[in-house]
Amino acid sequence: MTMEVENTVYTQLIQNLSDSSNNLTINPSNILPITVNSIRLVEKYSNAEGSVKKQIVYNVLDKLMGNCNVNDKENVLLFLSNTLTNFIDITVSMMKGEYKFDYKMSKVGKKLKDFFLCRK
Repeated sequence: MTMEVENTVYTQLIQNLSDSSNNLTINPSNILPITVNSIRLVEKYSNAEGSVKKQIVYNVLDKLMGNCNVNDKENVLLFLSNTLTNFIDITVSMMKGEYKFDYKMSKVGKKLKDFFLCRK
């Protein structure tokens, strides 16, 4: 079942990238939205526990990195190696409404709220 979910999520992400003007290119400016879309799709298609879902996201992103053009690969890999685990945890918590922070603190907070909560 895990491999089936990986393939479904990967296919959907490739379709999303193909539909955009990215021409199947991953770069530092689109790796976060790609990661968020990966998380959303895994949440949609998998009933597995969190650690399994996280591994699916890792596997899908790894497959994307191997099969797509990657601009500024060093910075994309830096994000993936240093930030991805925490980013997935925070994103999932925000999607479930479990992660709270003061949205009034800045315009950035409002933009984050809009990005994560209003794009379901």
